[in-house]
Amino acid sequence: MYNRYKGNTGEVRRVEEQIPQPQTPRPQQPASPPAPPVRHSAEAAQPMQALSSELNKLMQKLSPMNLETEDILLALIIYLMYRESGDRDMLIILGAMLFM
Repeated sequence: MYNRYKGNTGEVRRVEEQIPQPQTPRPQQPASPPAPPVRHSAEAAQPMQALSSELNKLMQKLSPMNLETEDILLALIIYLMYRESGDRDMLIILGAMLFM
């Protein structure tokens, strides 16, 4: 017998150990390989094309500001840090970075 604990409640339950009985071997049948997943290339390409077009539009809007990819990634990280913490200092840092 052994103790089985239920989560963080502290409840203990005594459980008897069950010994599995040996099973008789079954005749071996050749396993067929699983069928490959069906991919619909037209359906899978549409979300990627939509995302790509949206990113291209964003990059065209930001190009007059002379931002490089690294600057955009840094701005995104700072914005996400602001959303998580709510600290307004992150907005000040973001604004200073974008206007310099």
